[in-house]
Amino acid sequence: MPKSNKTRLIDIEDAKNLLAKARTHWGPVQGEGVTKEELAEFEKTIKRAEEVDAAAGAGSLDELRTDYKDQFGRMRGKAELIAHNFKGVDAVAERDFGLRGSFPDNDGKLTTVAGGLPKLLKKYCVKLAGRGFKKAEQDSLLEVARKFTDALAKQPAVRGKLKAEAKMRADVFKALRHQARYIRKAGRDALRDDAARTEFDRIKSGPARKVLKPGLKAAKTLRKDAGKAPVAQKAADAKAPESAPAAPPADPETK
Repeated sequence: MPKSNKTRLIDIEDAKNLLAKARTHWGPVQGEGVTKEELAEFEKTIKRAEEVDAAAGAGSLDELRTDYKDQFGRMRGKAELIAHNFKGVDAVAERDFGLRGSFPDNDGKLTTVAGGLPKLLKKYCVKLAGRGFKKAEQDSLLEVARKFTDALAKQPAVRGKLKAEAKMRADVFKALRHQARYIRKAGRDALRDDAARTEFDRIKSGPARKVLKPGLKAAKTLRKDAGKAPVAQKAADAKAPESAPAAPPADPETK
């Protein structure tokens, strides 16, 4: 799945929020000189930003490298169960899977590994499947390894294309941020004396804080206090001195 830059995602969500709030408070916002045509253009910019963000990294060398390493790492984990099994160490499997060395950490080593994968998976297909690395996953590993080595070989040729795409993406988000600042300023000025002015603030990263409704908050407080009451009462009882036993009633005949 294509990866998305976190900052770009926040920019997109912030712009969507501004568009929605501008429509909600359209009367005051329109009074600041914002036109329907500008809102329509802002909406188009948001959609364009979503498109270029989704396309960023799709099929790129970095994405293929990460996918390849993840899948190869899963296979290597299953290989350890084959080579270091319950009965002992299978030296041949240990050598075949390269378990005596470290995980391939650069493009040269990953390319070398990719070249030997077809023969390796053919030899250990059944054993790997028995350990949970099924045939479909083996085929997927072979495919991503092939794509990675192909992309690596073509890297110099695509460098110019990637640079152009990066510039285009930067231009789209530059326009998005500029338009967002314009809508935000108009919205905040339009509602300068209204509590709803904060609806045009930039959204923050991270999960939204959960806010309880007044009724739920009060009920939660009552339950919390009710739980404390017995404990407090027990503590008070423990501190109170024991009262002296009551005197027996006087005998009438002794009066």
